[in-house]
Amino acid sequence: MKIPGIKDPRILLSNVSGFSKPHTLTALMGSSGAGKTTLLDVLAGRKTTGRITGDILINGYPKVQETFARISG
Repeated sequence: MKIPGIKDPRILLSNVSGFSKPHTLTALMGSSGAGKTTLLDVLAGRKTTGRITGDILINGYPKVQETFARISG
């Protein structure tokens, strides 16, 4: 049911997955507005607005921000 004056939440990322091999340089490419910065902000824990739902897995395990910040660059 749609409530007048209430906007539907905007989905910024949906069904995103990927991988990067260890000790390699990986490029994230896409057209303008594709969500590259949003994806990196969510992974880095810098997204402060909106609602993040779903699972973020690193090597098959739930992401722990403190550990991820140490191992990523």
